[in-house]
Amino acid sequence: MGKRILVIDDDNILRRIVVHHLKKSGFEIEEAKNGKEGLDKLKEFKPDLIILDALMPIMSGYDFLKIVRNDKSLKNIKIFMLSANAMEDEKKLGIELGADYYETKPFEVGKFIKRVQEIIGT
Repeated sequence: MGKRILVIDDDNILRRIVVHHLKKSGFEIEEAKNGKEGLDKLKEFKPDLIILDALMPIMSGYDFLKIVRNDKSLKNIKIFMLSANAMEDEKKLGIELGADYYETKPFEVGKFIKRVQEIIGT
């Protein structure tokens, strides 16, 4: 069984693209459309990595990060923020709140997969 990744993004098209390439690379994937849905799936799915959008309805990626990093049972999960928000303050906030890596959209698929593999050690 491959490493498990939870992809949380409200953009259906982008989420499908990310999921497709991650599955093709041998990862086991679960999806969520917002931070709240991601939290609901998180404890049952137990991912090795979370790919997380920053700006989403219902619960933002930043609010999701705060909750996960303050939960002792979840705080060691690696988090890769993938967001259209390229402002340096937003990137800095994501890292300060506990993201392991912050990449902006659009992204190059090959580099994205390589970074994911580096983060979770495959």
